[in-house]
Amino acid sequence: MPVFATAGEIHAGYKRLNPPSDARIDALVDMHEALLDEAAAHHHLGWRPAGGENNKYHFTLDRDRLRRFADFAYGGIGFEVSNDFLQTAPTLDDLAPEIEKDPEIVREAQRSILDWIKVETVNARMNFADKEIEWAALLNEPARIGGVYLDILSATPPIRVSNQSARVSWRAPRLATALGRAPTSLLEIGGGHGKFVRDCALFMPETRLFLTDLPFNLIIQARYLEEYFGDSVNLCLLADQDVNPQARINLVAPWRLDRIPGPIDVAANFLSFQHMDADNLAWYGAAIEALGIGSIFHLNRLTTRDPHDLAADDYPFRGRFHSSLRVVSPLGKLKRPDGAQADIEGVLELLTCATAPAEDE
Repeated sequence: MPVFATAGEIHAGYKRLNPPSDARIDALVDMHEALLDEAAAHHHLGWRPAGGENNKYHFTLDRDRLRRFADFAYGGIGFEVSNDFLQTAPTLDDLAPEIEKDPEIVREAQRSILDWIKVETVNARMNFADKEIEWAALLNEPARIGGVYLDILSATPPIRVSNQSARVSWRAPRLATALGRAPTSLLEIGGGHGKFVRDCALFMPETRLFLTDLPFNLIIQARYLEEYFGDSVNLCLLADQDVNPQARINLVAPWRLDRIPGPIDVAANFLSFQHMDADNLAWYGAAIEALGIGSIFHLNRLTTRDPHDLAADDYPFRGRFHSSLRVVSPLGKLKRPDGAQADIEGVLELLTCATAPAEDE
């Protein structure tokens, strides 16, 4: 049975960081161009979201933007300082570094980090096996990726916390609590810049991890996760690459999900299914079934926002699962046609398939 790492073991993992060389960054930039060509050749398969995210096909990655990606507001990777604090987004022609903006943005970001820590500490403080999970070590973000941080010097050892790590570090321990164990294998569908998979790899070191996403995100994730785990990250993105079942982490292009050896214990999705239409969700539902996925741990809108959206209760693959965990809470605001603001509800769920095949342990 996969085990959990202690806080000390997690912190020890941070000491082994290895920032990518210029040559590796350049190789990933070149890979992005080739991956966009592969994506265009497979766009008809149903994996590409119908709404939003299309701007990611127009970003120009270069060495500086990839090396310090958290300095920039790309959208959908977890470091959108301008979206979070200015309610504006940069244009494709002006992808400005956020750190060069008004220092008040940085101060506001740091205040937000403190607020998120207070909120998510409540979410993550759950008992497991009669003992509280030591999740706070996952708040630390020592990778050299740029961005706005808050140094918590009173922690032992001191840690650097980003807005994103304050918001999402509870997810891996919460999954373990909901399952009552560490998953033997996990596929995340849509992963931002890779923070949840990083946390799973640190916290549940024996879990086999797979991550699939849009081309732009996959390159960001490769850059980020390789700094933490080096050669333990395997890429199955292009035609001459394949899944390595022995690798700690496999990044897999959506149209190559059939290369993953199943069955897979758990699929995870956070705020990504909510951007897909019925056809996209059906396509991923078919992939979930083909991989023999036993459970789905997800957080998505329960209330529709855009015309193409489906509410979480209407996802086409839900019929094969029952909900063993369901927590409904506010997930933002929606501006109605009359100008009034309405709450958008979200749901955190663990969906379990009663007929899921058991994976070898």
